[in-house]
Formats: sequence, C-alpha cells, structure tokens
Amino acid sequence: MAQSISPYGPAKVRDWLVQQEPETRWPAASTIGELLKRAGLLRARHRPRRRIEDGRSALVRTAAHAPNVVWTADFKGEIRLPPSGPGAYCYPLTVLDLHTHYLLGCQALPTTAVAPTRRVFARLFAAYGLPEVVRTDNGVPFAQPNALGRLGALAYWFIRLGIHPEFIRPARPAENGAHERFHKTLKAHTLRPPAGSLLAQQQRFDRFRAEYNTERPHESTLAHRPPADQYVPSPRPYPARLPPLVYPAEATVRRVDASGVVKWKQQPIFLSTNLTGEYVGVFETDGDQLRICYACFTLGTFDPHTKRLTTECTWNTARDLEPIVFITSPG
Repeated sequence: MAQSISPYGPAKVRDWLVQQEPETRWPAASTIGELLKRAGLLRARHRPRRRIEDGRSALVRTAAHAPNVVWTADFKGEIRLPPSGPGAYCYPLTVLDLHTHYLLGCQALPTTAVAPTRRVFARLFAAYGLPEVVRTDNGVPFAQPNALGRLGALAYWFIRLGIHPEFIRPARPAENGAHERFHKTLKAHTLRPPAGSLLAQQQRFDRFRAEYNTERPHESTLAHRPPADQYVPSPRPYPARLPPLVYPAEATVRRVDASGVVKWKQQPIFLSTNLTGEYVGVFETDGDQLRICYACFTLGTFDPHTKRLTTECTWNTARDLEPIVFITSPG
C-alpha cells in the first residue's frame, strides 16, 4: 500500500506526540525527521530567501497582544472544481485570530461578492463576538481601490460595528504573513486536488478546521499547544441591530445621497456611493476647514475654498465622542 507524505514537519509531529502522551520520552525532532525521511514520508522544503525592506517603509500595524484584538481575513484564490464542469469555482474565505491562530472560519463560497462575505462575518461575530481590528489585503470585497480611503461597503459595516478595517499595502502580501503561511497549510491539507463539489469541499474544510484548532500543535506564542487551548471569545457581543450613529453635539449631521454626495451650504462634497443613505458628521475647524466623520472614523478634511477633500481615514479617540447625541432629525 502506498504511503502518503506527512503533512506535518518533524517538530510539529513531536509536539503532537507529546500532546497525546506527555509521559513518554519522545526522541528529538531531528531524529523524527531522519526517520520520516528514511521512510519517504517527508517532503523536501525549499526556503525562499528573505527580503530585507527599508524599515522606514514598514506599515504600522496593530499588535495582536490578546485574542480578538486582530482578526485577519483573506480569500484563498480561485479554486476550479474540475468534475463540476465549466464555471464551477470555489473561493475559500478564511478568518483567523492573529494572537492564537485560531481558525474562526473557513467557508467555501461561490463568489467574492460583498453579500455572502458579510453573511459569513455575521455568523462569526454572532459566534465569537467582535474583534477590534479586521486586517485584510486590498482585494474585493474587503477594499475598493478607487474609493475614498479604499473603503468598500464591507469596511463601512465594520466601522459601524466599532471594528477598525486595517489594510496591508498593495502588492505586499508579506504584511499579512501569518495568514499567507496558513493558506499554504490549508492548500496542502484540503486542495490537492480540490473536491468534486462546493459541498464536498466545505466538508473537507470543516474536518481540517476541527483538526487545526483542537489537535494540531502550533508554534510561536502558543507553547506548542493547539489554538483552541488559547482562544477565548470576544467580550464585545454582536448586536442584534446596528447601533445608532452618534456624533458630538457640535457636529452638523448630513445624509449622503444616492450619488455619494453631501452638501454644505449648497456646496456638494463627494464622499462615496458606499455611504448612500448613511449619516455623516461635519465639524467646522480652524481656517474654515471641514472635518467629515462617519461614526467614530474620520474620513477626511474638506477645504471649501479649493473644493478639495483630503483623505485621512483615522480612528477617533474616545475623547472625540463626548458629548454625544443620537441622530433624530438630521439637518
């Protein structure tokens, strides 16, 4: 009977053995590696040369110092399901807790559209609560390259829930490196070759997720324990209804029309069609500048003289939100 290549490296095999039988004196990882190699069960690994970047160009990212501070999300490409005929594709949406590497979700979707992606996140938020940050690349549906601050409809939904959307720099997948490495593991376990249907592929993902979270030892910050031993749900519950928009008393509230525009003293200010029907807060600042916010997020500053909107996209501090007033009759 043909033997299959081990999906785990020697160190991870030893961690798993210790986890199963901690009282046994297991050999070193190097010895296990030699045994696997002799048996033809170890795949040769080719480590790419590491690129050293100028530190001044590094992106400042939120540190994942605890569970649910940062969730990372991405689509594992476009997977063709060969037996299903032309046009049958799977787009695996994966969501990880960065601190514990707990695999929150791995969903086989037929498209990368906003609506099904939002439904997956809604289920995850209901099950695990809300994170502080969701970090993604700049692809659809997470970002919209030509929109204000690259914010798409999904990002504005995150903001409304009090979640900060955080994008890596374009064409820099290494800035979401932990998630990229995870996708290699996912591919090796579930996509070589792909299953015959979307349902069958989802069943593979479900089995893999259970093993990955509860059995597979993880290195780094997990003391060689499975992610489920470290992860706890967020204390921030997913609300049954979107929370009302609130702005400081000095803000003037404006509704974004169907063309993505708000008006200030009869002057149109284009923001984004992704905000259609939403309310923004407009603040007058020194020098007749206008600071425009959506919920707790500053979108940009508008200069009425040059008619230019300068994008800022910064998360406001709690101090900026006092005093607050509920929107009842916007101007």
